[in-house]
Amino acid sequence: RTALALRPQLPRRLRGSHAEALVTELEELKRRAKRRSERADSLSEQMREERVMHALRIANCEGPDPAVLREIETLKLGRRKHWHDQKRASQLKARVARRHAFEAQEVGKTGGLALEDLDKGNRNGRPEVALLGHSNCGKSALLNALIGAKARRGPAEVDSRAGWTMRLHFYWARPRGLLDEAHAGSQQGLVLVDTPGYGHAVAGAKELRHWRDLIEAYVSSSPSLRLALLLVDCSRGLCAADGRVLRLLRKRRVPTFAVLTKCDLLPPAELARSHAIVSAQVDEALRNGAAPSRADAAPAVPLLMLSSHFYSGIDGLWERLGETLHRQEAERLARLQQEAEEGEAAAAAEEGEVAAAAPVQRRRGEPGRLMVRIRRERERGESERARERERERERREKRAARRNTDGGGELRRGTAAGGRVHVCTRQSGCRAYPWGARS
Repeated sequence: RTALALRPQLPRRLRGSHAEALVTELEELKRRAKRRSERADSLSEQMREERVMHALRIANCEGPDPAVLREIETLKLGRRKHWHDQKRASQLKARVARRHAFEAQEVGKTGGLALEDLDKGNRNGRPEVALLGHSNCGKSALLNALIGAKARRGPAEVDSRAGWTMRLHFYWARPRGLLDEAHAGSQQGLVLVDTPGYGHAVAGAKELRHWRDLIEAYVSSSPSLRLALLLVDCSRGLCAADGRVLRLLRKRRVPTFAVLTKCDLLPPAELARSHAIVSAQVDEALRNGAAPSRADAAPAVPLLMLSSHFYSGIDGLWERLGETLHRQEAERLARLQQEAEEGEAAAAAEEGEVAAAAPVQRRRGEPGRLMVRIRRERERGESERARERERERERREKRAARRNTDGGGELRRGTAAGGRVHVCTRQSGCRAYPWGARS
């Protein structure tokens, strides 16, 4: 990389030597780093250098892991002979659609950073699976492949321009057998979230900063986020921005899977070496961001491989998603049950009906704690109402006694007419008093 940067300042005495040949070879590798279908404005100089450095790491890596090679052979990954055959892709797509997902639909999109804006896309609180990654790493194509649609013609828009996805897009899908219907319901499903890419994009600096803040706000504030998929291009490796997102997910305690995408671009042997390199890079990025005491205790991030174009590895990804979401649902129900039991024990202890060591078992026919509380509240309310009625009766009697007395006489009849009160008593007879006068 230093030789590439200092190419114009290369000393004359080194030109024509081994260093000159090395620089020429690196420049040729950079030129070949651009793929045929890529746009020139969507590929930065840094991306070319990272691809060249990753290719050199693959060339200098030791022999591939036999277990990873067997997995690649099982999943039919890697660039092979007749790799552009669409018949195999159509068969795999039909199998994925038949086994896992129904048709997905977009339920919302947002670009705001506030919490109420982030909740607009998933108002029902369904579990969310977020797809994160660098620009043009295959997020939208993977989302289409997960639901059994074509990689470039699904509900998520795919384009060769870096930065095509500029907001958070929420897609509701109902995969067969993924969620337990006894807890989530047959209509529950999950929400796949397509996020903007970070890094180089065909956009201004202000938009890039907004996308970065949007991803950070979503990861930090979304209450329904259950799992994150960090997508890594197998021909590029892990970049610095990927490491920052990994550390953010670890800080927010979001379960994460690292996924190698575009695995149909490398031969099987090189793909196995790239898997080993990226796995080491992920572990190093997490160790650099974690505290020394927690670096060893943090769980490892699984690294999966797939090809959205040929639907290879999609079945394995769905299985891992199902296992993780089932485990999270079981843990959530167990936690809710424990909280309910603790609250019930605390309420019983306040009422004095249970001992601190063990709960009291009531006999058959005896009222429970809830019925006892209801009866006591009812009796307490009835006694309060009775005392209030007694006080009101005494007040009425006192007011009547004051009105019926006029110089020791007894009120016989009283009428009001013309603004004056006519009062008849036994002692003084009929008299007229002004309205409001005391008599």
